[in-house]
Amino acid sequence: MSIEKVRIEWSDNVISGILHYGDLKRCVITCHGLFSSKDSSKYVELAKKACSKGFSVFRFDHRGVNESSGKIEDTKIIDRIQDLLIVLNFIKSKGFERIGIFASSLGAYISLIISTLVKIDALVCIAVPVNLREVVVKNLKQLDLQTIKWSFIKDLDCYDLARVVRKVKCPVLLIHGSSDEFIPVNHVEELYGNIGSNIKKLIIIHSADHSFSNPIHRAAIIDYSLEWFSSHLR
Repeated sequence: MSIEKVRIEWSDNVISGILHYGDLKRCVITCHGLFSSKDSSKYVELAKKACSKGFSVFRFDHRGVNESSGKIEDTKIIDRIQDLLIVLNFIKSKGFERIGIFASSLGAYISLIISTLVKIDALVCIAVPVNLREVVVKNLKQLDLQTIKWSFIKDLDCYDLARVVRKVKCPVLLIHGSSDEFIPVNHVEELYGNIGSNIKKLIIIHSADHSFSNPIHRAAIIDYSLEWFSSHLR
């Protein structure tokens, strides 16, 4: 498995990432949550296992994280959507023909929105909220959101994910932990019911928390995800 460190530059912005080369036709992009990064164990482990099965994987940091430009306190949903669109264009420019996204929490939220704007061949969403504003406001102290400006919360009013996902047409796998401490299971159940795709699946992992910190739970979501990508990124 060969690895390439990547800097995607546009205007005064930079997105840093790591491209793991496997199959030159199929690529899985990982998309992290609000305070996470491309170096989260689930993304690193997914990349290793996916490459062993022939997939290429691109892990990247949104602006405000690690070597990407900007500050985390300035982040907004619209900026993260733009980041992912820039990354998708980069991956397409590398010649990949089939593209999937493996995303968690806020990353899954924006990936569902993105899938209604551009072609995505398969999507795996981990621990995704249907009402992000409700989750953020309810968990202000636990989420350490004093580092985020009010503009982030105000920006959430622009998105109605329960309505948006009716336009999703790509295959979607939703995975949620029954013991998610931030996002109740009813969030993902509502999303599953609203998603417009005819190819969709919901898996609840018993006792798993929001970040799937238990190695057994983490291994399970990676296995389920690779099965999904193997079926839908042919």
